Amino acid sequence: MGETKVKKGINPVVKFFREHENIRQIVVFTLCSLVCFAIEYISFTIIELCVTGYDQPFNGTIFKYDQTRSFIAFLVSNVLAQTSTFILNRKKTFKATNNVVISGIMFAAMMVGIIVLNTWLGGIIQTAAEKSLISNNPSMDAETVTFIAGLAGKLTGSLLSFVVSFLGNKFLVMRNWKVASYKAAIYNAEYIFEERVALLGEESACAEE
Repeated sequence: MGETKVKKGINPVVKFFREHENIRQIVVFTLCSLVCFAIEYISFTIIELCVTGYDQPFNGTIFKYDQTRSFIAFLVSNVLAQTSTFILNRKKTFKATNNVVISGIMFAAMMVGIIVLNTWLGGIIQTAAEKSLISNNPSMDAETVTFIAGLAGKLTGSLLSFVVSFLGNKFLVMRNWKVASYKAAIYNAEYIFEERVALLGEESACAEE
C-alpha cells in the first residue's frame, strides 16, 4: 500500500503571524516600506541627476536648499513614496476596512505633515553634510558633494517617516475601530478550523492503518 499523506497542520510561519498580529504588521509594513523606499530613491535620483537649469538656491519660508532642483527632488519623491505607502499598507499591512474617504483624508493630513517635516529636515541635513564634505574633501567635485549630501538628507528623513508613518497608520489612519474584535474572531476561527481538519486527517489515517 502506498503511504498515506497526512496534513500536519498549519504552516508554522502562518501560525506564528496569526498569533502575533503586531509582529506581522511590522514585517509587512517593512516590506512595503522597502518598495516605497525604492520608488522614493529612484525618483529622487532621476530628478536630481536629470533636471537641469534649477541650480539657484531655494529659500522658502520653511524650506532652504542650496539648489532648487534638490527641493523639487525631495518634494516629488516624497509625494510618490507616501502615496504608494497608503495604497500598499491599507490592503496588505493593516487590512483596513474603515471608510476609505475618511482614511484617505486622515492619511493626506499625516502625509503633508511627514512631507513638510521630511523636506525641512532634509534641507538641514543636506546643508550640514555639504559643509562637512567640502571641509574634509576640498577637492571633491561640487556635483558629487550635492548628490551625496542629498542622499544623507533623504536617508534621515526616510527613517523618521518610517516610524511616524507606522504609528500613525496603525493607531489612527487605518485602525479598524469597530471591527478589531471581529477580525480577531476570524483569525481564531480559521486557526481552529484548520487545526481540526488536520486532527481529523490524522485520526482518519490512523484508523486506516
